[in-house]
Amino acid sequence: MEMRMVQAMIREKEKIKILTIVILLGISCFLTYYFHIVLKTAVIFTHFFYIPIILACIWWRRKGLLVAILLAAILIFSQIIFKDGVVNINDYIRAFMFMVIAFVVAALSEKISKGHEETERQKNFSENIITTVPQSLLILDKDLRIKKANLTFYQLFQTRPEKAIGSNLCDLLPDKEGKLKNELTRIVGTENILEGFEILYQSKKLGERVLNIIAKGMTIEEEEEEVILIQDITERKQMEEKLRRFNEELELEVEERTKDLLKEKNYTRHLIESSTDFQLTIDDDGKIMDVNRAFEEFVGKSRGDVIGTSIYDYLPRKDIESFIKEIFEKKKVRNIELSIEVPGKEILYYNLSGTLFTTLDGELGVYISARDMTEVRRQHDELLAKEKQLAHTSRLSTLGEMASAMAHEINQPLSIISMVAEGIFRDIEKDRIDISLLPKDLEDILFSINRIDRIITHMRTFARQPGEWKLIEPEQILNNAFIILSEQFRVHSIIVSRHIEKNLPPIKTDPNQLEQVFINILINADQVLNEKKSQKEQLGESFQKQMVVNIFQEGEDVVFEFADNGYGVPDEIKSRIFEPFFTTKDPGEGTGLGLSIAYSILNQSLDGRIWVEDNKMRGASFKVALPIEKENQKYKNKKEDRKNRGAI
Repeated sequence: MEMRMVQAMIREKEKIKILTIVILLGISCFLTYYFHIVLKTAVIFTHFFYIPIILACIWWRRKGLLVAILLAAILIFSQIIFKDGVVNINDYIRAFMFMVIAFVVAALSEKISKGHEETERQKNFSENIITTVPQSLLILDKDLRIKKANLTFYQLFQTRPEKAIGSNLCDLLPDKEGKLKNELTRIVGTENILEGFEILYQSKKLGERVLNIIAKGMTIEEEEEEVILIQDITERKQMEEKLRRFNEELELEVEERTKDLLKEKNYTRHLIESSTDFQLTIDDDGKIMDVNRAFEEFVGKSRGDVIGTSIYDYLPRKDIESFIKEIFEKKKVRNIELSIEVPGKEILYYNLSGTLFTTLDGELGVYISARDMTEVRRQHDELLAKEKQLAHTSRLSTLGEMASAMAHEINQPLSIISMVAEGIFRDIEKDRIDISLLPKDLEDILFSINRIDRIITHMRTFARQPGEWKLIEPEQILNNAFIILSEQFRVHSIIVSRHIEKNLPPIKTDPNQLEQVFINILINADQVLNEKKSQKEQLGESFQKQMVVNIFQEGEDVVFEFADNGYGVPDEIKSRIFEPFFTTKDPGEGTGLGLSIAYSILNQSLDGRIWVEDNKMRGASFKVALPIEKENQKYKNKKEDRKNRGAI
């Protein structure tokens, strides 16, 4: 709307200008007519012609030349028309002067107009800067009265231009002591600058604000003024205060953290120093950087004497170099056994662990911790020896328990020998011996003798200490176990069925120890089945004792399964059934060592596994898994090939 009003005013002014020029041109034409026709003279009052020419050139600049050309033409043609074609030379000069004056005035008008436009542009530019600057900007006279201010100033101080212009700035600001007035007065008419003058101002709308005043004195057209820039730095001050508080809190936290770290460092150092494990750090060249007291005692030197020396001066180079190389490859290594020979003493065994770390200088280092395992190793060796002795004792105990069964097993072939021998003696006494039947009788005697020899030889072998490892067919070990137990199972009326998978690969093991594992499992099953049989008979129920033995391949293992139809193993004791001396029998009826010895033999000596599961007969299934040797993987591959061909 305001723009339209301005444009309408411009159009009205333009119409007035045109009307004025038209009137002046009409007067010029009238004067020409009056002088030529009425006064009958060739002299025209041409000075009046300069008025429309000058006005037209001032208003329209070079376009005003058209008015000069028109009046020059009127002057020349009027002389030609009214003076019979005779034109005075002075008229040409006057016409030329019209053009010259018009051109000069137009040029000056253009220059003045451009200067005015530039001034206006500079003024508008300055006004825009003042208006758009985010700070309060104002100009004061020498008496500190406000001459001009921007919109930000009016918004900050909640005032209007008509009220603010002409008022003293110090009256708007809280300057009871007059410090601001003195500072502003001091720089009036100078080129000095006032900076960093802060003052508190209570705004009705914004509350308490912190204002920063910057002022510069200046002189424009001999008039002393000041440019004032007022910055609202409340948010900055608040942030500075928050930052100050944060820094204080951070300093306190850093101080507390430093104390904690120092305490933690001292505590860690105390733990390291009091540790019985020797600990040290070395650089990537093997030079010792630090050690604890345990290492000092180990090498018999002080910490100061050890630092800077090579680790290879105290520990075996070959083993330690390999250990450090592995740490650099894996960054962390644990539980590496190291044996150290000390002259005049027994061999020491240490368990080493190491970690790669970065020093404060950015260099790589290695932390090494070593635990003395000599006593543990000695106790472990003693325990293994005792376990072997216990296993041997268990085998002898097993033989003792089965003495009556073995006696019956040997007595049968002895009876056959006795019967055949007695028959031969009777025939000899009665002189009725048949020589043709003698080879058959001797063959029966020899067969029985061989059977007795096989039983006795196997019992002697079973009673020995563990032997060497060798490849053996899985079924053969099972057969060896039943050489000892088959008669006992027959006497106890236990039906045994075997299911052996074909083409099983041989396994590499200690047959003697594995046989003991099987015998312990079978004796345990025999005892459970006898107990259940007695319980059923007391209740007047019938019960057939059964044992199923399966041998099959599962993955890379050969698995032996011994399943019975006894009581089974409750879930709550499955995890404890292989513990030493654990038994569910009444006191005096079992030692609880049979399954424990089997577990120990498999895990520590035979690299095997044993576990217990429930079976379909509601009894227990003890499973023993032994790994197939790598060189026997061909059996596994052949087996898979047969399966694949069968599938096709």
